[in-house]
Amino acid sequence: MPVLRQYLRGAEPYYILRSPGMSSARVPLWMTEPAAARYRIRNPPLLSRDALMDLRHQVDVVLSTKRRSELATLRVRTGPAKKITAHRS
Repeated sequence: MPVLRQYLRGAEPYYILRSPGMSSARVPLWMTEPAAARYRIRNPPLLSRDALMDLRHQVDVVLSTKRRSELATLRVRTGPAKKITAHRS
């Protein structure tokens, strides 16, 4: 597949690849190295339900913390929220 572009997302390098059907895919650089061909997909999954639930909790914590940070930044830029009252005529 032709490489359209290479870029960094955080510290992770990625390629944008063009498939024969003209669609594109973002692929981490490590997946294009020969060592990645040795990985095998296992069936059934090896992660327990508890491990997946713990991962979900960790992701929720990170996302909620990020959201609170974004809201705080927005409040600093725009000032405190103001109550809007409807005027009836």
